[in-house]
Amino acid sequence: MRREASVMLGLLMLLGCRPHHKKLPASVPPPQVHTQEKTIDVPAAPPRPVKVGPVPLAYIVESGGLVRVFDAESGAPLAQASAGPMEIVSVAESGVRVGKQLLVPGPLPADRIYEIFVDSDDGKSSWRNDSIKPGKH
Repeated sequence: MRREASVMLGLLMLLGCRPHHKKLPASVPPPQVHTQEKTIDVPAAPPRPVKVGPVPLAYIVESGGLVRVFDAESGAPLAQASAGPMEIVSVAESGVRVGKQLLVPGPLPADRIYEIFVDSDDGKSSWRNDSIKPGKH
């Protein structure tokens, strides 16, 4: 009985231990990539200030662009500069700043109303769509 059990156990080990893996292909085909891109002209919106008020006045320029600061009461331009993405425009009694750059030194009158304008793009909007599928043999 012991001998039969040992023989059966040995056969099970031999049969159960051999690999049952399928062969993988020698090479994998490259993925199929399809790209679509398009740029469209967007009609210009009328200029509107992004921020209006007395000092202190601040605005974070999200995507960058040309920044213009005006005295709202007289319409006089105070400053103009290019701002990078996430730069802060500030109008305070100490002056007008874009980022760390002082554009107009103060003192500015505290009893005035100021406007901040941002021209952020060239009137174009673009999109891109990529789809990637597994390669075929």
